[in-house]
Amino acid sequence: MNSPLSQMQTARPTTASHSLQNVWLWIVTYVIANISMGTASMAIITFLLPLHITKIAPQQQTFLFSLVVTCGALANVLANPLTGMLIDRSSWGTRNYRLWMLIGSVFLSVGLLLASQAHTIGLLTTGIVVSQFGVGVIMAALSAFLPGVPIRRRAITSGLAGMAPMVGNVFGQALGAHTNLSSAYLLLLEASIMFLIVFLFSCQEKAFHQDHAQLAPDHVQQQRTSKRLRLTRDFVLTWISRLFLFLSFTTTLNYLAFFLLDIKYPQTSGQPLSTGLQIFFLLFTASLLIGSFAAGWLSDHLQKRKIFVIAGSLSVMVTLLLFMLTRNWSGIPLLAILFGLSMAIFLSSDLALVTQILPAQEDAARDLGWMNTCIFLPMVLGPLVAGLILEQTHNSYVVLFAVLACFAAPCRCHHVLREGT
Repeated sequence: MNSPLSQMQTARPTTASHSLQNVWLWIVTYVIANISMGTASMAIITFLLPLHITKIAPQQQTFLFSLVVTCGALANVLANPLTGMLIDRSSWGTRNYRLWMLIGSVFLSVGLLLASQAHTIGLLTTGIVVSQFGVGVIMAALSAFLPGVPIRRRAITSGLAGMAPMVGNVFGQALGAHTNLSSAYLLLLEASIMFLIVFLFSCQEKAFHQDHAQLAPDHVQQQRTSKRLRLTRDFVLTWISRLFLFLSFTTTLNYLAFFLLDIKYPQTSGQPLSTGLQIFFLLFTASLLIGSFAAGWLSDHLQKRKIFVIAGSLSVMVTLLLFMLTRNWSGIPLLAILFGLSMAIFLSSDLALVTQILPAQEDAARDLGWMNTCIFLPMVLGPLVAGLILEQTHNSYVVLFAVLACFAAPCRCHHVLREGT
């Protein structure tokens, strides 16, 4: 028996419409599950955590914020490949993705419950570390589904899933904005678990196990050594380029507030800093959502991945160069839209491309877990890189954005163009 996703490729005309409906239903619930990663991680880190640290230790808030974020990011980086490896080596005879999502949900719940009651930095750090470890476990399990998605729907699934955490971040901030800290943690936890439950009850996991088996036949294992080495090389190059692009992306968003202060947004606009941030993220998220759907559909229609990844990387680089040249608010809304569209083009084919260059399908979950570390390592590296640049250049955001633009340049171009895809 094939999954609703695989049936789409082989369905007869009389059942094609029904199969297509099943595909889109699965994609919608999968995106909803990925939205939970934004409410459980990004909204906590970017919104609740700074407020919580300011309340506990206002004199050392910057240092302590960096410390707690680093600890949480390292926990996530550890959880992703570890969970992927355990999924690949599962002794239960099947890759029980839903079980691992439930395990991650337990860690997430315990961690956020601890954080919600924290009155010391030690307890808060423990809660964030435990919750982010849980997020990593859930992300690894969610990513493991992607190789089972039909190739003609993989890019749009990749794009929508890639932008979903940003939607979750905006939703989480709105949800927790009008209540106290303790209640906000619980609200975001409830929302995250609810989103995951929607996916857990709609996913036909056995079908995905069969799909995965179909995607890992003997021809993968019997390829020549040179072919395996080429796939490994491409995988490593892709990991490096993803790391640098997400470093540019994450650092830009993390230092956006300081950049708006540097161009004197509150003084020139007469609005509080929070208003400028809300406008930016609203435009950014809207363009990311629309762009991910459009670029993902086009990538699936053309069956091209690498050209979209390169175009997205170049667009991010150009947008960051425009940030470098901007010294007033008037151009920021346009840059928010361009930044969202650029990331949408990249995300539309990013993970879809990754699933097509996995060195070995039997290690797919582990390798996808390693790919997920590219999202969280920048949370550790970003403050170090940006802090060093700003300190050495007397807070020059021109230099910072120039360096970030260089990071965003697609370092995989040489082998992509040679392959001609």
